[in-house]
Amino acid sequence: MRALAQYVMRGRTQAMLVTIISAGTVMFYWIGGAALALVTLRQGTKDGFLLLLWALLPALMVAWYAGETAPMVVLLGSWLAAIILRETSSWPLALTGITAFGLITAITVLLIGPQWLSDVAKVAEQFIEQLNQQVQASESTAGVIIAPTIMQIVGMLGLVYTMTTIVCVVLGRSWQAALYNPGGFRVEFHQVRLPSALALPLFLVAVACVVQGGDLLPWAYLLAMPLIISGIALVHALVAVKARSSASLWLFYGLLILVNPVKDILILAALLDSFIDFRSRLAKQQKDS
Repeated sequence: MRALAQYVMRGRTQAMLVTIISAGTVMFYWIGGAALALVTLRQGTKDGFLLLLWALLPALMVAWYAGETAPMVVLLGSWLAAIILRETSSWPLALTGITAFGLITAITVLLIGPQWLSDVAKVAEQFIEQLNQQVQASESTAGVIIAPTIMQIVGMLGLVYTMTTIVCVVLGRSWQAALYNPGGFRVEFHQVRLPSALALPLFLVAVACVVQGGDLLPWAYLLAMPLIISGIALVHALVAVKARSSASLWLFYGLLILVNPVKDILILAALLDSFIDFRSRLAKQQKDS
């Protein structure tokens, strides 16, 4: 990845080549988003905007011919988030900006794409119906899978857009540090912590979505993404302070992916950290001892 970052920063032609090729694919558009974030973070809004314009050409073609809007949305979100991070050096603001963009995108899809969403819901319903029939035919003890509603589909789309954009900006920032400030990203990421004035409203709105029912559950996780990333940063910081091996982080990410309640624990930990600041307390304890 470092070699790719070096190639991107070699010149405008190289950056355009990587971003345009990546943006024209459904599988690797996130590389284009990371390259765009890197250029914007390092060289500024203008250079990033010029690169964005070129990258949007293949992204729009993918949206038109393949019906996949993710490359276009993630490119726009990565550019905007990189601007926020460059101008403010604040991960809480950048994460909030990404989440707001993902939320606005999801609401826009809900408002302007009812027919497309209806078609997607029908395809999902048919697929799950066939899957349930196969499960019943095999006499498995697995429960019946329920097809997602339109609100759930839109929420999941927004969540995927938000998560992918965060990955792009994190990757772009780590590339920037690897090239120009080795070790800087590790220090910066370990300090990611939401202020309580931001963490508490996000938590309350996410809880309200959960209380409303299953239709809004993906929306709850979308709104809680800044808290989840803050929780991940907290885990990284605690592992570093405790001098644990990298195996601890591998175990953590395995649990995060496979065990859903781990996400909820992260959200609660990030909320508490916004008030208590576990890092400072632990560092102070170690200093006193």
